[in-house]
Amino acid sequence: MNKMWVLLLPAAILSLGLSGCGPKTENVGAENVEAVVENLFEDLEESDYEELTGKEGEGTPASTELPDWVQDRFQGYMTEGGYETLTGTAFYEISVKAFENHKSMDLENLEVQEKEGDYEIKGDLTIAAEGEETSIEIQGSAQTDQKGLVSYLDLSNISEIAEALQS
Repeated sequence: MNKMWVLLLPAAILSLGLSGCGPKTENVGAENVEAVVENLFEDLEESDYEELTGKEGEGTPASTELPDWVQDRFQGYMTEGGYETLTGTAFYEISVKAFENHKSMDLENLEVQEKEGDYEIKGDLTIAAEGEETSIEIQGSAQTDQKGLVSYLDLSNISEIAEALQS
């Protein structure tokens, strides 16, 4: 009986250990890139806008600190340096510009594909206001660290997006 346990115990441990070693179906880096891009184009609530600009859109910043919604949307998915770049360049203000110009954004068909350690980003953005719609194909790239946190994000056609939000 003891010999059977001696043989079965290592086999059981080995099978438990190998069950976690198969190909992973999730890619944390791709998921984080996707979350950051989706959050860039998420419409802003009036309360979020007021948190950024001050009461009732008076145009005076509520404080010098970033609003909580910026941290909630981006910080958990990004490295410290990536987050500092995103906030330092005011990339997060895409949704602010849409709100100020009474436009809504809808991102569809978002694809994030890993290519040689980087990620290629493609998607379809629709910007709508008062019966008008503009469609723009999102194109860009991103990089992540070893933990899958976004360290770099570039949208190659950000000027086209900014122009559509301003017009």
